[in-house]
Order: sequence, then C-alpha cells, then structure tokens
Amino acid sequence: MSFHQLGISHYPKLHRQLTERDISQDNPSLDVAQDSRDVLIERLNSLVTQLPSQNELEGTAIKDIHSKVDQIEVVLRGQDQSPKSSRASMTTRTPNSPLSSRGNGNSGEADSHIPAEKVFCGPSTPTQSISMRFRGEKQPKEPHVSPFRATEIARRAEKLAENLAKTVEELRSRKDEVEETNSILLQKAHEKTKTIASLEQKLESLQDDYEASQAELGFLRIQLQAIEAQTSHIIQDGEDPDLTLSITNWKTEWIALQEKFGAKKKYVEIL
Repeated sequence: MSFHQLGISHYPKLHRQLTERDISQDNPSLDVAQDSRDVLIERLNSLVTQLPSQNELEGTAIKDIHSKVDQIEVVLRGQDQSPKSSRASMTTRTPNSPLSSRGNGNSGEADSHIPAEKVFCGPSTPTQSISMRFRGEKQPKEPHVSPFRATEIARRAEKLAENLAKTVEELRSRKDEVEETNSILLQKAHEKTKTIASLEQKLESLQDDYEASQAELGFLRIQLQAIEAQTSHIIQDGEDPDLTLSITNWKTEWIALQEKFGAKKKYVEIL
C-alpha cells in the first residue's frame, strides 16, 4: 500500500516543502523550528515505510489517515485560507502562509525564491480524491452485449428449448411403449400360468388313470395265473394249443404294456 493508493498523490510536494531549505535558514532564531521540522520529517518518513506493510487496514482506518493528512495540509496552507485561494496558491503564496514566514520577515522576497512546481497544493477535503483512494474498490461494469449477439443468444436458447422439448416428448413416448410392452408380457405370463395349471390338472388325471390301469392289469394277471394253475393239472402241455397260444400272447402283451406304461411314467416324472 502506498500514499498514491490512499489518494495522497501530492506527497512528493509535501516532502519537498518540508525539506526545502529557506534562504534565511542561517538565522539562529529558526534553529528550534528547523530541528522540530527535521523530527517531523523523520516521523513522516517512518510512517511512509510502514504503510506498504499494512495490508489489512480497514476503510475506517484509511479514512482516519486521510483526515489526519488533511489536517496537516490545512496547517501548512493556513487555517484562514479558503478552497478557492488554495487553488491560487499553486502559482503564488499568501502572506499569512506558515511556509512564507520562514524567512527574515520579507514574505514577498521569500516567495520569489520558491519555484511554482514546489508550491504545495493538496485536496481541500478528503472527498476530492475519493476516486484515487478507493481505486481498487470500483464497481464492476455491466457487460455490454451488442444487439446482434443478443439476437444470436436468443436464437440458440430457443433452439435448445425446442430440442429439449423434443427429447422430453421422445422419452414420454418410449415410456408409454415400455409400459405397453410390460402390460403385454404380464398378460402373456398370466396366460402361461393358466396353461401350466391346466396341464398340471391333466397330468394328475393321467396319473390317476395310470394307477387305475396298473391295478386292473395286476388283477387280470392274478386271474390268468389262477386259471393257468387250475388247468395245469387237467390239461397237459400241448393238449390244447389254442389255450397255450392265448396264454403266451397275453404274457407278451402284458410285457409290452408294462414297458409302455414305464416309458410314460418316466416322461411324466421329467415334466
């Protein structure tokens, strides 16, 4: 941080006024004032070296510093000097100025030896340099957009909105298709469930028929064996060829039926 950032751009003039040696500096009556001025210059220089390191100064502290500097300026210009006469002091110095009285009493002669560029002039009030003091706190300017650019942005935004609307419509359509497909699949699954239930009922019925047939065949086989046992001691082998052939055929058919029912039973168990 520097005096220039704080709005004190005229510090070199202040320094030159305080350090400039008057033509009457050899006057013994001014030795005390000269010593006091040297001490003041040292103090100001010390403050100047400390200011750059004070990065955390708040706005209130900066305003207080400005106020103190303004008081120093008022003292240097003279308390009875108006803002209008302070502007005129850039080219000439008033008789009652403290700096003009540093000579041997001849203020006009003393002023004639001070160059115009070394005459001190500062702001009459702290608000005159407010734009310099708070240069880093300017409000950001609003971005300027040309009509063509604004039209282009509006056109792209409208196109983007159309694309978004189209995408939303497609998503809704796909959602309806998915819901319809799910409904069809659920309906088919329900129909398949009914078919499976019907097949299970038929399978149970076939199982009952198979068990009944097995029982009937077993009963017939027992009857055949009883007939064969009853006739074996009456009819010798070969005496009645027809009976022997019937018994043989029945046994063959019985074996075939057993194999057939066994195959169906295995198929039913697999299902």
